[in-house]
Amino acid sequence: MSARTQLEAYLGEFRKRLKSLIVARGAAVLAVTALVLTLAAVFIGTRQAFSDSVMISARVVILLALAGVVVGLLVFPLRKLKRTEGVADIERRAPDFDGRLETYRELTQRSDDESGPSVFLGLLAEDALRLARRIPVALKVRNWEISTPAVAAGLAVLALAWFAAFGPDNWRYGVRHLWAGWALSDTLPPQRVAVSPGDGAVRRGGDLFVEAQAEGFDPVEATVFAQFEGGEWESAVMDETGGEFEFRFFGIRQPLRYYVEAAGVRSAEYDIDVVDLPRVSNVRLTYHYPQWTRQETRTEDPGGDIEAVEGTEVEVEITTDQPLGDAALIVNGASVTMTTDGTTATAVLTVEEEGEYHIATSFNAAPVQLTDNYFIDVQADNRPVVKVIKPGRDWRASNIEEVLVRVEATDDFNLDRLELNYAVNGGEWQVASLEADGDYSLTEEVLFLEELTAERAPVVSSAAPNLFDIINADDLDLEVPQEEEDQEPQAGTLAPGDVVSYYVEAFDRDASSRTDLFFIEVQPFDRSFSQSMAGGGGGGGGGGGEQNEISQRQKEILVATWNLIREQDEQTGFQDEQQIEDNGALLAELQRTLAEQARTLASRTRARQLTSADEKIQTFVQALESAAEAMDPAAEQLAETEFDDAVPSEQAALQHLLRAESVFTDIQVAFNQGGGGGGGGGFAGRDLAELFELEMDLEKNQYETEAPVAMNNQSPEEQGVDEAIQKLQELARRQESLA
Repeated sequence: MSARTQLEAYLGEFRKRLKSLIVARGAAVLAVTALVLTLAAVFIGTRQAFSDSVMISARVVILLALAGVVVGLLVFPLRKLKRTEGVADIERRAPDFDGRLETYRELTQRSDDESGPSVFLGLLAEDALRLARRIPVALKVRNWEISTPAVAAGLAVLALAWFAAFGPDNWRYGVRHLWAGWALSDTLPPQRVAVSPGDGAVRRGGDLFVEAQAEGFDPVEATVFAQFEGGEWESAVMDETGGEFEFRFFGIRQPLRYYVEAAGVRSAEYDIDVVDLPRVSNVRLTYHYPQWTRQETRTEDPGGDIEAVEGTEVEVEITTDQPLGDAALIVNGASVTMTTDGTTATAVLTVEEEGEYHIATSFNAAPVQLTDNYFIDVQADNRPVVKVIKPGRDWRASNIEEVLVRVEATDDFNLDRLELNYAVNGGEWQVASLEADGDYSLTEEVLFLEELTAERAPVVSSAAPNLFDIINADDLDLEVPQEEEDQEPQAGTLAPGDVVSYYVEAFDRDASSRTDLFFIEVQPFDRSFSQSMAGGGGGGGGGGGEQNEISQRQKEILVATWNLIREQDEQTGFQDEQQIEDNGALLAELQRTLAEQARTLASRTRARQLTSADEKIQTFVQALESAAEAMDPAAEQLAETEFDDAVPSEQAALQHLLRAESVFTDIQVAFNQGGGGGGGGGFAGRDLAELFELEMDLEKNQYETEAPVAMNNQSPEEQGVDEAIQKLQELARRQESLA
């Protein structure tokens, strides 16, 4: 096969793909134009009742637009492609040919005009073919360039077909009428203007409320036309509300005829008679509230609109200026027969839903409204509101003090009961009933701390052995002390480090509200200033505030958990399931971080053999380890969003931390009162203070201190403490904004 033949085949394939591209793009623009113009025409048509002038104009515009697209994007480009053989487009998409194809086309045309081919034509064909083999057609006119507009065209056609077959009523009929209405006669929907009340009667001087709704089209406005007896036709634009139109005739004293017109569609004409009926001079309402509200019967005279809680029975009594034959109470369209007695009539309605009511009578078997429409408003039964106004915050007290808790609670109807719930060290909740009567209560309860008891494991009195004693126990016949195991917890009075958690819950008929969770921390009433066992030591590490850091973090986690429980119970935060899971995962991460920090502090204290120097340091370490053990199940329960189950473990962890901090304070006191000297106990107290400061201080890292205790590099858990605290603070801010 010659070079010219192969080059012609290559150019033919290129032109074929260019032609497909032109057709696909033209079809896409054609289909999208048809869809857009069709929807615009139908939108306008629904507001003009698909008038002939609007629809004919729309058809002309669409045809002209489609014809322009066909000529501009299909006919002209295809003719140009055929005339020029697409050489210019090929050169533009494959600039490597560098004009060779243009020269080849000119030489070919010149050879056709002359007696034979040019001597250079074969050489040029071979040169162009050598480049063509490196330039595949599929890479210069890619498949997606053709398929994308083709898919767009198909989707536009399918959308147009969907509107014609399954679209909303007016749109479905409108598309059919636009494209086939010129040939078919039943493409439009039934069009009419429905008017209420139609024919009827009204008492002399009363009002007439007219409603109109367009069916089969969607007009922008509607006009009511009215003719009073002996008068000319008058018109007024009706008010549009939610797709309907309404108008009120005030103080009608003459019979009238009226009709409504919208977008050229006219309703039938209706007649309204004016009759002389008894006039309602007074409306009296008597409210009989449900028993659970404990509210007395209340009377409104004169009355009108009804506002009451669901289930309230309202006795409606009207007085007329002349005897009334029969009357009905019309409540949200339903009729309740009234009992008449001369010039009075009564009926009872039960408040169940919001709406309207009025009084009506009948005239010639047609209802006639005697009063205006009155509103029925259903009052919401809101949750009670309760707060602790004293102490109103976390409190510190000795184990023999009396803590006064003053509570204020309100409800929009009636408080059912009020309860003070308290627990010691995360134990079982104890309930104390408070006075609750009526819709407001201000009451007090005293917590006698000396009467409260706490369960705790027996204290191991012996100090932990040091490493030298353990290694040489066999050689020296020393007995290594062992901690007591499997001993039952013992109940005793509160001690420093114990914590009492409490909250107040208020109940009404079917809902309840809780206060924040508050804490009473038990503090020693007489700090021990005894010296440490060696009496030595001087100086002092451990700042005044670091010992409270770890318990404060645990308290923040506990309060955040409590707030999540309140949001779930009271639905005040409107959190979805994903938000709840995210918050639980965040608190679980914070709890694990804090547990690891407590374990790190305890293990480093043991590693430095500080527990063998002072029994109080041994107690301190045991409290930290117990706190970490309580944090583990709390973290698991938080991760599973079992917030109620996590609270007791969090409380127990807080109590152990407070116990550790209380012991740490005693150690500090003993160290600071040591007075100079150099016993091991004094150095142990100083080392522990500095170690605690290094672990707990959030403002500096371990490389910024000049303490003599040499620390290893921070662990990943310690490095994440700051980030964890920031997350907890952010969660607290979110809860505060949602509350």
